[in-house]
Amino acid sequence: MNTEFKTIESSEDIPSLEQAQKFVGGYVERMKLPNGSVLLFDEDGLLKQLPLNDEATKLVNSLNPMYFVKVVGNVIHLPKELRQRKW
Repeated sequence: MNTEFKTIESSEDIPSLEQAQKFVGGYVERMKLPNGSVLLFDEDGLLKQLPLNDEATKLVNSLNPMYFVKVVGNVIHLPKELRQRKW
């Protein structure tokens, strides 16, 4: 099973909660990164044993090298400049 890493490129493409839940396949968890951007992913991804999302994992660990973090399943990336209050 492959995972998807979707970067939002315009404010018109920012997903609603329902759209984000459909993309990640479950309840949405939000992770704010040190650079101000946000990742949205399935909060139960580890319990569901979803496959590693290499791109998201590399991004998170390049910004915070103190701890290794595994990000699994489909991920939506909201860059800092597009992040809205709801996310």
